[in-house]
Amino acid sequence: MDLPLKERIHIRFTALRIALYGRLVPFLFLEENSRASNSALFRRYLALILSLAQLIKSIRALPPSARKYFVMMRLRRLMRFVRKSPWWWEYLRAHNMHTLDLSVPEHFKKIPPTSPTHFAGVPRSHIATGSIDAAHAVLRRASGGLSGRPFQWYLDRRIIAADMAAHYVALLEEQGYDVKSRGEKQFVIRFNCRGGENRGILPHFTKDITVTHKDPTSQDIERLVHALEEASGAVIITSPSEIVFLAQLVEDREIRTPIALALVTGGAMHDNERHETSKRLGCPIIQFYSIQEVGIAATECRRRSRHYHVHEERTFIEVLNEDGSSSPGEKGKITITALDNVLMPLLRYQPGTMGRLIPSDGCDCLQQSPLLAIEEERGPLIVLRHGETLPVREITRLLAQDPYFEAVQRMQIIERPNFHIDIVLAMNTPGMFKEVASLMKAQVEKMSGKNLSIAMHRVDFADYQNRGPVFTSLEKP
Repeated sequence: MDLPLKERIHIRFTALRIALYGRLVPFLFLEENSRASNSALFRRYLALILSLAQLIKSIRALPPSARKYFVMMRLRRLMRFVRKSPWWWEYLRAHNMHTLDLSVPEHFKKIPPTSPTHFAGVPRSHIATGSIDAAHAVLRRASGGLSGRPFQWYLDRRIIAADMAAHYVALLEEQGYDVKSRGEKQFVIRFNCRGGENRGILPHFTKDITVTHKDPTSQDIERLVHALEEASGAVIITSPSEIVFLAQLVEDREIRTPIALALVTGGAMHDNERHETSKRLGCPIIQFYSIQEVGIAATECRRRSRHYHVHEERTFIEVLNEDGSSSPGEKGKITITALDNVLMPLLRYQPGTMGRLIPSDGCDCLQQSPLLAIEEERGPLIVLRHGETLPVREITRLLAQDPYFEAVQRMQIIERPNFHIDIVLAMNTPGMFKEVASLMKAQVEKMSGKNLSIAMHRVDFADYQNRGPVFTSLEKP
């Protein structure tokens, strides 16, 4: 790549600083109670994150050739770890790629794309490049899906505490939100987010607030209002459906406490719905493109709806045709490589979303990175008899709407050969498994037109985490 020596040295030095910042984050701030235990050290942590956010913004401001050089540097670093993963070593060897220098773009792009089904039932230790334990790893939030182990993807704690936290801070500052002036306030409110065991990317600045949709109690409303007042200009993080619910609450209960910004992930809102919701809340709504295994991969352009500026400094995104080729601006499968997760690498991963990748060429919003246009969010598809397909997302959405779903702690859907699926449930209330399983099975049979055979399984969550699926079945698959 033809870059002046001075620019190459500058980019290498910046990359080194970004890598070192994660190592400088004290382990103290990987614990939930660290905030209260040492205020001075906490302020130093905040200063570190703000400095790292400035570095990230400086990378985003580089010209395209310099940003590409930076991405290749991060890719080279990632590949040094990939070969330590038993699963990835076998995958590369099976495709005769284990002897190639995969940091070379021409070689890297020959790696066959992966999908959730590739990792079905694979023990986490086989994918990991090192030891996974509570001191170093963070479990990503779970969701139902076609992956055999949808709640088994891990990231290094330092990535969460430094790199990803700084990306959030950089994003907030780009929206005009002054994080530094917030001091030590808990200014982030996760509203009705499932998975309360994982307090998000900025846990030391975050409160979780839950308000039930059906007959919200006065105590729920008081907690919400109190959290908003304490933040005095809160940043709300939630899903599209929950931000609409919050806006309705704000209007119905005449809540006047100002909200500064709403960050929405997990799907896209229609323009009219977003405009109306933003008007009710009195704040802008920013949408992300994200997947659970990676986190935020792109942020919506302020000038173009459903077009997202790629976070090139932490994700390498391609859009591939059916034959694996790519052409700028053409519709294809969105393919993601996570550049910062060296603990459980994710290379050329296709989550099931269709889109187009468009060179930015100086966007009106002044962002320099390429635009990802989301065309169709399919998610994983299950093939039915006679060739029809059924999106896993539609199954999980249908099941989650019923009151009995409250008894379910975790759910996964695994596709098997011969038009068969296993639906695996970890229960909050084990005694309800038989009743819940029967209702679920009937729902999915109706949805598939009985073109799918279904087996329901109960699994102990702790056993599943440690040893892989340990099924107790209603029927044998």
